[in-house]
Amino acid sequence: MSTSNKGVFISFEGIDGCGKSTQVQMLLKRLEEEGIECE
Repeated sequence: MSTSNKGVFISFEGIDGCGKSTQVQMLLKRLEEEGIECE
C-alpha cells in the first residue's frame, strides 16, 4: 500500500455464532481477489 492511500478500518459486531468470522473471511478473500492488500 502506498503512503498516499489512507487505510480503512472495518468492524463486524454481533452475538456469538452469528457469522462474524465467516463474513470477515469472505470479505478478505474478495478484497484479495480484487488485488487489495489486507492485514
